[in-house]
Amino acid sequence: MIGLLGGTFDPIHFGHLRIALEVADALDLEQVRFIPNRVPPHRRQPLASGAERLAMIQSAIQGEPRFVADDRELRQEQTSYTVHTLQALHQEFPHQSWAFIIGADAFLQLTSWYEWQTLFDLTHFIVVGRPGYALTTSETTWFQPYLVDSLADLTKHTVGKVLVLNIQGLDISATQLRNLIARGQSPRYLTPDAVWSMIQTQQLYKSKV
Repeated sequence: MIGLLGGTFDPIHFGHLRIALEVADALDLEQVRFIPNRVPPHRRQPLASGAERLAMIQSAIQGEPRFVADDRELRQEQTSYTVHTLQALHQEFPHQSWAFIIGADAFLQLTSWYEWQTLFDLTHFIVVGRPGYALTTSETTWFQPYLVDSLADLTKHTVGKVLVLNIQGLDISATQLRNLIARGQSPRYLTPDAVWSMIQTQQLYKSKV
């Protein structure tokens, strides 16, 4: 099974990397593919270019052989809909099983995503905690039919199941990093040194928030 972690990664930080590592270890994933959006449907346009964000991802994941930077959405002009990305992955890797890693807050908005029901024909969902946010009983109604309790139950199916892991993301956000940089402060120890070096060299986020 291969994990998928999408987002703007504007910039990538230790919150992204730690979640990817913990999920990879918990599920014994072959890979985690980091897929930066070109045109994100649910948030504003990234401040760094696609090439800059891809380069930051590549620098951040060096040394972890299970992590891969996947630029397929950056090579497309249209909005980065997850359903299209998953369909393309299935065409390229027809016998592969996928696990889409997503925070609890974003997962509860899944019914607003483009062709969201089709997603369950293409992938499993691995839901992880977000700082200050937890799933409640009342919020679980719509996805109860998809829910499984363990990795063993998940692997009985090739697609269409939801596994909630007891993994809590680090309280770091890309907005926090951009704001620090715009104020002339250092984001060191929130993102890998290689990423911070690249941001400094290319003068990214200096006057933008």
